[in-house]
Amino acid sequence: MKDITTQKIVKGEKAKTFTKKIARQEFQRIIQYTDQDPAHKEKLEILDASLCRYKDIYPYKHNIVKISNEHKMVNASWMNVINEKSFIASQAPNDNTLDDFWQMCFEHNVTHILMLCKEFEDNKKKCSNYWSTTTKFRDFIVNDCSLLKQDDFIERKRIIVTYIKGKPNIQKTFEHLQFKEWPDHSTPNIHNYVLIFEKLFKFADDAREESNNKKKINNPILIHCSAGIGRTGVFLTLYAICNEIKKQINSQNSVDLIFNVFNFVRKLKEMRMFSVENINQYNFIYKFLEQYLIERNVPPQQNNGN
Repeated sequence: MKDITTQKIVKGEKAKTFTKKIARQEFQRIIQYTDQDPAHKEKLEILDASLCRYKDIYPYKHNIVKISNEHKMVNASWMNVINEKSFIASQAPNDNTLDDFWQMCFEHNVTHILMLCKEFEDNKKKCSNYWSTTTKFRDFIVNDCSLLKQDDFIERKRIIVTYIKGKPNIQKTFEHLQFKEWPDHSTPNIHNYVLIFEKLFKFADDAREESNNKKKINNPILIHCSAGIGRTGVFLTLYAICNEIKKQINSQNSVDLIFNVFNFVRKLKEMRMFSVENINQYNFIYKFLEQYLIERNVPPQQNNGN
């Protein structure tokens, strides 16, 4: 699929205004050539049903996350956002994959986990509890789960986990941030979403800075909602584009401020199918970016969603 020009220039004289009609056309074009394309579906790794929370959501073969236990792989994808393999987008573990989840974190040097769902939503289980000291694992033990900070929307914990199958045992500490007010298949259920997302962005920034300080060790950030596609895809899109916006704002050579939602979401869907799940989430990306620029006092202000 050829790229189409949907860039928005928010400084200078050529600023574009995007409507919901244009956004819908963009999104339909994206899914036509990704989620609905038979050629893309042939590239999926069809995993055993016991490894999948949802029977129709699989990772691509080319970037599936592999592990060294009997299952060999998990329903998670390497996401080349910002840098190569900077994120892992994963489904929330189900009861059969709790050990696989921690195996992935241990083997791939994960230190920070961003959770964008609740354990239960609308009386449905969206995520098996992998952080509790009372959860039964086969090869792992959660030694401690300490609540560090919480408010109405965000809860931060520190989790200490031991891999007990190896000799000697290996213990690791994980920073865990959960955003609790984002319904499945939908958009955040809050008014001050830019402020909240900037806290999530800072969590990711701190994790990346910590990884950079370790030089040769890559510490990908593990991000999941329930399926690891809709809410996860929206966050990755906003995080990447807002990073680019900040770079351009800080660049003395930057005259215009440019970002391209269409092309980024298209590329994201080629890394994990169904990322940014529906048109409401796609519209929210534009709505968020508009408000983000307003709150950062970047002129001129444009209306994206009439």
